[in-house]
Amino acid sequence: MNFEIYEENKPTKEEPVRLRLTKDPDGSISVRAVDTRGVFKEDGHLLRFTTNGVLHRVGVIGVCLGFQLDEQKRIKLGAV
Repeated sequence: MNFEIYEENKPTKEEPVRLRLTKDPDGSISVRAVDTRGVFKEDGHLLRFTTNGVLHRVGVIGVCLGFQLDEQKRIKLGAV
């Protein structure tokens, strides 16, 4: 799997998973997969960091993105 931070007008040869950080109305930060124009991909809401310091794995992530998913279609956590 290849990752890339979204940058406007940056041509790529291999299609990476492009990530975009967004600030939600409640102040939390979300990590979302986007296309080459920065538009959110369907089922691409991956993670959410809340203002109280909690990380949430968002459910129903698209299989086409290439992440390893659990039974609830959330990103699997690995042992560190």
